[in-house]
Amino acid sequence: MKKTKQKLMIVVIFLVVFIVIGFYSFNNKDPYKKYNHIQVSEVLKENQHEYWVYFYSLENKDSINSDNGIGSLTKATDSVYFVEMKDKEIKIKKQTIQPTNLLYIKNHKIVKTYQGLKQLKEKHEEILEMSW
Repeated sequence: MKKTKQKLMIVVIFLVVFIVIGFYSFNNKDPYKKYNHIQVSEVLKENQHEYWVYFYSLENKDSINSDNGIGSLTKATDSVYFVEMKDKEIKIKKQTIQPTNLLYIKNHKIVKTYQGLKQLKEKHEEILEMSW
């Protein structure tokens, strides 16, 4: 009887450990993992004539939210790059960039900037049509 209780306790402990590990892995999953990524230092150096760059952080839930419209952009064009940010903000050409920022770059210059989830949602059609 005592050995059965010990075995049961070991099984319960292993289950709890696996559940905690699974929960942690699920919460820190990168939804943009399968897309093209670049480093911050490469943002203005891509060989393409024009392209988009989206900045996100796994710690910022808005930036990895499926309602932000980035999924639509990746379906509309294959010229979207992703930058996973480790810091809360970075500077590119004197411009402060935060998670949920989307840049349109043409000829190695930032032409258009969309800042924040609210602006991404409001300008969703404009972004897809590039009608500015």
